[in-house]
Parts: sequence; structure tokens; C-alpha cells
Amino acid sequence: AVPPRRGPDEPIPSRAAEANGGQREGSSPGLPPTEALPGEETLGRLPVLGEIERLVPGQEASIRRTLDLSEDLYLRDHLFIHAPGVKATEECLPVLPMTVSMEFMAEAAALLVPGLGLIGFEEVRATRWIALENVSSIELEITAKAAPDSARPGVQPVQAAIFCQGKLSASATVLFGS
Repeated sequence: AVPPRRGPDEPIPSRAAEANGGQREGSSPGLPPTEALPGEETLGRLPVLGEIERLVPGQEASIRRTLDLSEDLYLRDHLFIHAPGVKATEECLPVLPMTVSMEFMAEAAALLVPGLGLIGFEEVRATRWIALENVSSIELEITAKAAPDSARPGVQPVQAAIFCQGKLSASATVLFGS
């Protein structure tokens, strides 16, 4: 079953918490949850973020995100082959728009710089299509790594990338500031 969509202000529980009846690992039922995890306050503001596989606060993050035609309905508006009523959606080569790829990278990067706002992108690259070719879902890995300090005061760059089927598909330097 597909879980219901959460509103932009609703917190996103971890998969472990969902499996544990809403309790985060290390907390006891009926008691307040244990101390917030680093970056957790940011999670409720990140509506497309997938499952966090690795998070080293301030240094790096790795997220697994499943694109699914039954959940990511916007993909139906980004078909390479337009054949409504003739072919099934997965046969029409749905592709992930680059702007959505940029959102995925921005959300992963935001985990490393809680409290800072997105101010821009640099060195945005699309190296290959992210397409659901004859499938209804596909796995993405989204990575973010802290970049060396910027020569620009007040700007914190984060390197981000998206991998599809183990191959680099998109990358960017995501810029944050206060």
C-alpha cells in the first residue's frame, strides 16, 4: 500500500519509526521520543526526500528515493512518447524533469546545513536521462557532500549528485546562506 501524502509542515517519520508503530528506535512506547536526530527538524520541510541511508551531520548524506508512476503522478505529464489511450504510461518513457532533479539535490544538501536557506545552484549538469523505461518504478541514490568553504562570505556550498542504476545522472553545487 502507498502511504498517504504528508502536508509540507508534517514531519516525515523514519522508516524504522513507521515500522515501530511511530516510535523512533531507542524510544519507549508512551514516553516522549529520544533526542532529535541531526537534521531531523529539517525533514518536515523536505516533501520529496526519500529514505535517508546515511547522514553524517555537516559532512555527507545518502538518500534512496524510489520514483513510482503510481505515487509520483507528475511523471505522467513528462512522457517522451505521447500516446494516451494507445500505450500504457510506462511504455511512453516517462522522464524526470531536471527541475525535479534539482529539488531532490537541494533537499539532500539541506540536511547538511540546517537553518540555512537555499540561495542558488552552480555547475548544474545533466549527464543522462532519468527515465522509467518499460517499468513503473526505479530507484535513485541522491548524495550530498559538504564542499570546501566558499570564498564568498555567508555562502555554504554543498556538492550533490543523483545516480540512477549506479550511473551519474545529474550533479550540482547547491548554495545556501542565512
